[in-house]
Amino acid sequence: MVKVKICGLFRPCDIEAVNAAKPDYIGFVFAESKRKITPSQAMDLRKLLSPGIIPVGVFVNEPIANILSLAQEGVINAIQLHGSEDEVYIQKLKLLTNTPIIKAISIQNKGDAQKWSATSADYLLLDHKGGGTGQSFDWDMIG
Repeated sequence: MVKVKICGLFRPCDIEAVNAAKPDYIGFVFAESKRKITPSQAMDLRKLLSPGIIPVGVFVNEPIANILSLAQEGVINAIQLHGSEDEVYIQKLKLLTNTPIIKAISIQNKGDAQKWSATSADYLLLDHKGGGTGQSFDWDMIG
């Protein structure tokens, strides 16, 4: 089943656009990026978001306590890990929250996806090296 996520929202007009488009998920970036937002900005944007669109927090090697705070405060309803978080990190996070976890993995070589096939993350997001570039990876690498 295909799910659609639009990421990097940081302005009220971005929320207006996704409310019209109705994707399954939207992403608030809390990692270093030109689209990075603060928790208070995310909460303000969250209040404008249509019900049924799931807000995802996008993190890179973030302290678990920071992620838990955003989930517990209702700023995000899913967690996307986009750094070098390993299975131990994911399992610890899962013990502390029921919030769904998406592990983004960079597809650079055949077998990259296979390395994560036994993850305890709820979902895998297969991405181009660097992520968030709008470029696709070579789909033949996962066949």
